[in-house]
Amino acid sequence: MENKIIDFHIGGRGKEDADKLWQKIPDIYREKAYFFTDYWSAYVCVLPEGRHSLRVNKLV
Repeated sequence: MENKIIDFHIGGRGKEDADKLWQKIPDIYREKAYFFTDYWSAYVCVLPEGRHSLRVNKLV
């Protein structure tokens, strides 16, 4: 399994910016990938149900 950052968006933390991020992600990832994100509530509005998991990243 490979972990990689596939895109990013600089902006707000609302649904509108989550939509902008989603649209930037290449189609192959939008169609097939499983997403691990932080607890930003707007992700739930745009990421596919069943292919999204909330994770906490701890910097060591």
